[in-house]
Amino acid sequence: PLRMPSLLSRRQTWPALAWFSFVATAILFAGWHDKHYTPEKAFVATLFVFVCYLQFAMSRWPLLFASAQVACAYVLTETVRGPLQNVLGAELALLVLGLGFAAWLDFSPGLAVTVGAWWLSYVVPQFGAVEIGRLPAFAALTAQVVIALAWLLWRNRARLAGPWDLAVSGANAAAYYAASYSLLRTVHEGRLGLLAVAVAALHLAAAWRFRKQITERLESETPYLFEAALALGFLTLAVPVQLSGFSITMAWAVEMAALAWLAARVKEERFVWAVWSLGVLVFVRLWFFDVDILKAGEALFLNGRFFAFLSAAAAY
Repeated sequence: PLRMPSLLSRRQTWPALAWFSFVATAILFAGWHDKHYTPEKAFVATLFVFVCYLQFAMSRWPLLFASAQVACAYVLTETVRGPLQNVLGAELALLVLGLGFAAWLDFSPGLAVTVGAWWLSYVVPQFGAVEIGRLPAFAALTAQVVIALAWLLWRNRARLAGPWDLAVSGANAAAYYAASYSLLRTVHEGRLGLLAVAVAALHLAAAWRFRKQITERLESETPYLFEAALALGFLTLAVPVQLSGFSITMAWAVEMAALAWLAARVKEERFVWAVWSLGVLVFVRLWFFDVDILKAGEALFLNGRFFAFLSAAAAY
């Protein structure tokens, strides 16, 4: 019966009726779940949640869509049973649907709402005794990041990515790496720097695509520069995660020199700020960490410290 007011409200301009239907549906479902839900009813309950979500997400009011997205994301953590990856699989379907509705409604914070709801579904189950399959959960995390970034690139073809979109892109990448690090550090600790390199490569590809779209349409370069900076940040992070000792200084010095060459090659003066930032990191590393490290019996020249200073001098 509660579907009729919502369906009718979409034909008329009656947002109050749609909100009443939404709140009433939420209250009735919460009461049913508290009194009658059992694990055997998980499939039916999940199907019902998606049907209700579609009903409210198809409304013409973006705020109602956002509320339905967040509410559905939370409710799925209660109806989907099994290990965490089962919840995340259902949430990936919700993410795809949400991004589609965000584009249809031309809702500017749509990416923030859908991705935020997905992370809600990732965090909430971990407060309980939930089984976590590390690799399946990591695969779901990776799929979420790729889907969100692909949507952002697709949307930029019709509407320039705004501050909301870019902020979510950066926060999503950071949260992805932090969550993946937490999942994999006990079994793949020696490879987590390579994961940071992979994230950097993904955002570098996005920056290249943004630059191509900007060149074709003569639009703002902010999305391209933001994604390039994000890629550089993860590449810089990968160095201390993957390497140790003098190798960190040498890798940062090489990165600094390569970026300076790239800035001159593409005639992008704004990259100079990144070059100087790396220069500060190299200097701090040399002055506070490398300058006093000389192992007993080690040659005065042609040692690790010598090559660290040599690479830094060459980069400067």
